[in-house]
Amino acid sequence: MVKYKIFFSPEKKEIITDGKTNLYQIATDAGIYITSGCAGEGNCGRCKVIVRQGKYRTQPSRFISEKEKKEGYLLACQTYPESDLEILIPPGSGLKKWTLIKDGVYTAEELIWRGNYLKWEFSPLAKKIYLELPAPTLTDHLSDFERLVRELKSRKDLHLRDPGIKITLPKLQKLAQFLRENQWKLTLTLADNGEIIDYEPGDMTAGSYGLALDIGTTTVALSLIDLNKNEVLGAKATYNQQMSFGDDVISRIIYAENETGGLEKLNRVVRETVNWLISELVKEKGIENKDILALEVAGNTTMNHLFLSLPPGYIRKEPYLPTANFLPDLKGKEIGINIHSEGIVSFCPNVSSYIGGDVTAGILASGMDEKGEISLLIDLGTNGEMVLGNKDFLISAACSAGPAFEGVGIKSGIRAMEGAVENIQISADGKKVKYTTIGNKPPAGICGSGLVDAVAELFKDGFLDRKGKFILESSSLIRESEEGKEFLLVPGKETVNKKDIVLSEADISTLIRSKGAIYLGASVLLEEMGYQFSDLKKIYLAGMFGTYLDIEKAIIIGLLPDLPRTFVQDNNATYEMSEQKLPEFSQTKVRGLAREKFVFLGNSAISGAKLCLLYGEARNKVREIAKKTTYLELSVNPKFMNEYSATLFLPHTNIDLFPSVKKLLNI
Repeated sequence: MVKYKIFFSPEKKEIITDGKTNLYQIATDAGIYITSGCAGEGNCGRCKVIVRQGKYRTQPSRFISEKEKKEGYLLACQTYPESDLEILIPPGSGLKKWTLIKDGVYTAEELIWRGNYLKWEFSPLAKKIYLELPAPTLTDHLSDFERLVRELKSRKDLHLRDPGIKITLPKLQKLAQFLRENQWKLTLTLADNGEIIDYEPGDMTAGSYGLALDIGTTTVALSLIDLNKNEVLGAKATYNQQMSFGDDVISRIIYAENETGGLEKLNRVVRETVNWLISELVKEKGIENKDILALEVAGNTTMNHLFLSLPPGYIRKEPYLPTANFLPDLKGKEIGINIHSEGIVSFCPNVSSYIGGDVTAGILASGMDEKGEISLLIDLGTNGEMVLGNKDFLISAACSAGPAFEGVGIKSGIRAMEGAVENIQISADGKKVKYTTIGNKPPAGICGSGLVDAVAELFKDGFLDRKGKFILESSSLIRESEEGKEFLLVPGKETVNKKDIVLSEADISTLIRSKGAIYLGASVLLEEMGYQFSDLKKIYLAGMFGTYLDIEKAIIIGLLPDLPRTFVQDNNATYEMSEQKLPEFSQTKVRGLAREKFVFLGNSAISGAKLCLLYGEARNKVREIAKKTTYLELSVNPKFMNEYSATLFLPHTNIDLFPSVKKLLNI
């Protein structure tokens, strides 16, 4: 059989292969991850590479422009080697392990202010306990293990959830000699479920750490917590390397089902992603992996399945059932995660196939389940999840928003990282663009909040029509490209890679579909329960995208409901809270509702995971939340299916739903 050498740059990796496998598959099999929204089907045009040297055969693609053809671009998934090849994976096609979240130090109390849970006793998922056992005598002749259990049960400060102490046979076999060799002095590592993880001689309690993990479809985020000091020592996040196999959960489920070894590949790359983040944190903080005693996971249902190699196929098939919603506690070594080999891995429970542990963790972090008022939680990510309710009920729904809010699938899009354009202002004449970037770094691309800003700015000043199409000759920055019309946001001379940052009509169309799904999903959820947006006391916005979102501009494009500002009237004076500082009143009359109803939660999934890592009460409560939450399937809901097309306008076909936008546009 003919063998070819394929050399990939900038990875500097050489692969031996035959001529029967395409470049995309060759790369992913070798752990070189190339961006793909369609898992190598040739339908997304994302896996562009450059052939520097060698012969090949390829299928022509509409995604490769004439200019790119001359530069040697082609789609990796449509290209097969016919000789040795030298391949360059250009920026934008390769998936890098970006560090997106800076480290920081926060106390646990600061993490949980939203839920007002300071009454909870600190009781981490696992802990190290120093014990000095009384030596046995003829009158105190308890067995060694029972002696250990007696001492643990006498310690009221331990707040053991399960008083039943458990030990594995290998540890029990070594216990007698260990205790006597160390004069009955030991450090015991104990899990919250009562299982003895480890024992060590002397006092080794100083090194005791835990991890909170959010496995998102696009991003994986990890926080390292000192379980003695009750502090977050550092946090990091990176792209989920599964993005090589599809942008959304459905494409990854299909890959897991249809490709030989697909599930194993998806499991391997997410474990590699998590272990890479762990290695970065461990290296930075100078600790050892064996001192990480516990991991609390908050992931969506599909990500949890792929993380544990559970077949996900039935998630997307009627009646849409996962293998399990309440996942068992596991050990680090069982799932190949580089913490203490016997360290406990626990999961925030799922509700359904499309409402996962990331959402139950978010509900926990918001505290909406303990309040009498009606609130709405919207998680703005690749999968748009929403929860309506209060202390009496919780009802949830999910829709596929796509990865546009994460900057994925957008021509100049990137994740919310340093250098991402997050805020945009466009002059009324359309000739000047002002922008800010995350971290005030040179621009590298545009993230979700910048995308919303750009579309809102162009729409309100008349450069876009309500269908999201550019109005010709309205601005000198609107130009024709091989892919259609686009607006120049940042010229290449100002960017990191010297490429223009643009907004295309295709990008706008993608955003409109995403915002329409979110808005309509929330509308349907409210209508099913007999409520309107005006009945809501709070709208919690979860997800890192929401952290940078401009509420006013999100309303202009129709992503969020147009709730009026609060007006306070006192005698003859009326004050608008959003624009003027209110004086003190002895008596006030409030009329209308408020933009202030929108509350940013940031990454509520990892906030909830931290709570569960640190507090036994949180672990109990998140289970109650999952049991209490019902699920509404939007894919079979007539209103959602029939009215979706009405949302595919700026801001909506029915402009009366957005009175402030109607006034802004003088309609």
